[in-house]
Amino acid sequence: NAAGVSVAHRDAETGARVSLLGPRGLPASVLVDGARRVVSQTGQTSFVPLEAYTVADVGIQPASSDDLAYDQSADRFVAYPGNVIQVRRALEPVRIFVGQLVDQAGQPIANALLRRGAIIGKTDSAGYYQIDGAVGQSLTAETATDSRCTFVIAAHQDTDRAFIDLGRTICD
Repeated sequence: NAAGVSVAHRDAETGARVSLLGPRGLPASVLVDGARRVVSQTGQTSFVPLEAYTVADVGIQPASSDDLAYDQSADRFVAYPGNVIQVRRALEPVRIFVGQLVDQAGQPIANALLRRGAIIGKTDSAGYYQIDGAVGQSLTAETATDSRCTFVIAAHQDTDRAFIDLGRTICD
């Protein structure tokens, strides 16, 4: 289904097969009913045995203090003998971008709503902003006068840091 959860039949196993997606090597705990059962990492699939004829809530939690975005919900399953529940979860590093939004002439764009579909931030009176996002994302800035422009979060050499200063960003 849309949540990346399916049930597959296996003759000799009852449990959850949890695949962790995202940049390779990010550590995460696989939780069953809120308790850590396995420590795994992105790029790997782990099998967690479940007792047959029980209800289990299966989810994940980052195993480190890194700033990671992940689905914090748990999926509830009934474990039947011979069933292996397939769960796919993604962990992505959270990046906070700060900068100043300016027009083509280099003038700050004040009080603009920043959108990536929904509103994700707003520039202050001097055009400064702080948003979360990913390199390469295209954003729209809307001003009080209903003018719009777009900008793309530029590549940066410090991609392993949580806070990235983009400096002046020109809005086309």
